[in-house]
Amino acid sequence: MVLDATFYNSVYLADYVIPPSPSNPGGYNNPETYLIGQLPSPQINDTYTRRVSQEFRLVSNTSPGNRGLSWIAGLFLTQYDAFNSNNQSIDNFTQEFTSIYGVSPTDSTVAGFTGVAFPNNNLAYFKFHLREQQIAAYANLTYSPNSVLHLAAGLRESYAPGFYKQSLAPGLFTGPRPVSVKYNTRFTTLTPKFSVTYDVDKNALVYASAAKGDRLGSGNYYIPPVVCAQDLSNLGLTQAPTSYNTDSLWDYEGGLKGRFLSNRLSINSDFYYIQWNNVQQIVNLPICGSQMTVNIGDAESYGPEVEVDASPLQGLTLGATFAYTHAAITKINPLYQTFGISAGQPLLNVPKAMASFRFEYAHPATDNSSVFVRADYEFTGSSYGALVAADPGYKQPAYSVMNGSIGFDYKDYELAIFAKNLLNSSKVIQIPSMLFVPEAYTLRPLTVGVTLKANL
Repeated sequence: MVLDATFYNSVYLADYVIPPSPSNPGGYNNPETYLIGQLPSPQINDTYTRRVSQEFRLVSNTSPGNRGLSWIAGLFLTQYDAFNSNNQSIDNFTQEFTSIYGVSPTDSTVAGFTGVAFPNNNLAYFKFHLREQQIAAYANLTYSPNSVLHLAAGLRESYAPGFYKQSLAPGLFTGPRPVSVKYNTRFTTLTPKFSVTYDVDKNALVYASAAKGDRLGSGNYYIPPVVCAQDLSNLGLTQAPTSYNTDSLWDYEGGLKGRFLSNRLSINSDFYYIQWNNVQQIVNLPICGSQMTVNIGDAESYGPEVEVDASPLQGLTLGATFAYTHAAITKINPLYQTFGISAGQPLLNVPKAMASFRFEYAHPATDNSSVFVRADYEFTGSSYGALVAADPGYKQPAYSVMNGSIGFDYKDYELAIFAKNLLNSSKVIQIPSMLFVPEAYTLRPLTVGVTLKANL
C-alpha cells in the first residue's frame, strides 16, 4: 500500500529540520526552502498477519435429568504473527537540495543530516515482526439449586510467550547506523469469574457478576531519541520505554433484564464498577509524530447503563439507550510522575455520557412486503484526548449525529435509501497535534446511498 507522507516528511524537513533553530543553529536560511516541502513523499507500507488457533473442549451431559449441574472445560492454543515493512522517500530530494544550497545533503557539513546517507532519496526503512502465543486452560461450572436460582464460576489460566523485534536501516530518524530492537515477553495470567442470576418470573431476571480480565503487554515501536528529544524532555524522560506490561481489571456488575406488557416493552439496566490496575495508555509525541504505550498507573470506572425498547403501536418500534461513566486515574506510576498528571485526572477517550434514540415504523404493503422508515440519533459526551492540558487535543467536545433511511421489504430482500449525518454537522470533535501542527477532525459529512440486503 502506498501512502502520501508529504506532510510528515517533505514539509517537516522544510519547516523544522533544514532552517536554523535552537537545536539546529547551523541550519540553512534560504527563501527557496519551501520547494523541499512541495516534493512528493511516497510511503510504501506493507502489512501481513497470520493467526492459527485450535481449541479442545469437553462439555457435561445436558440432558433433562442433569439440569442442576453443568460444566465445560477446555484448552485453547493460538499463535498470532504480524509482519510490517515501511519504506519512506522524497522524490528528487538529493537533487533539489543540492540545487538550492549548492551542497549534497549527504555532505558531512550539512547540519541536521550529519553522517546520514540518502540512497535513492530514501529517508527511512524499517520492518518489524510481532509474535503473540497463548496456551490457556479454562473451566466453567454452573449450578442451579432450583428452577429460579443459577450460580456460575469459571477460571482461566493463560501462559503467553512472544516477542517483538524491529530493524531500522540508517536514515534521517535513526542516524548513520542501523538500529535493531528485540523484546521477549512472557506473561502468565489467572482470570476468575463469578455470577448469580435469579429469575423473578419467566420474563424478568436480576443478576450480579464479578470477573477479572487482562490485556497482555508487548514492546514499543522504536522511538528515535534525537528526533523525539523535545517530546521526551517535555515528559521528563531521556528515552522512551522499550516495553509495557500487562494490565488487569476487576469488573463488578449488577442489573435487571426483562420483558413486560406482553413483550411490548423490554428493559436492560445495570450498574458497574471497574477497578483497573497498571493501565496501558497510549501517549502521543506530537513534535516528532510518534507514540508510545506506558503503564500509566491505576484507575477506576463506574456508572449506570440503560437500554429500553418499546412497541406502543402495531409496526412502531421506539428505542433508547443511556450510559454515564466516571473514569479517572486513582494512582500514578512513579516512573511517570514527571508527565504532569495527577490522581483524579480523567482517563483518555472515555465520554462522560452516551445516549441514543431509535425510531422505526413499518407498514404492510402486501402479504409479502412492507415499507418502512427508520431514524436514529446518537449523542457522545465530552472526553479528554491528551494527558497534558497544554495539548490542543486535551479536551474533546460533545457531539451528536442523526441518521435515517426509508425502504421496502419483500420476502427475504430489503432495499433502502439511507442518509448518514442527516443534518450535515461539521463540528470539530478532535484536535490532535502532529509535527507541531494541530489538526481538526470533524464528523463524516452527509452521505447518501442505497443498500440491498438478502437473507439467503
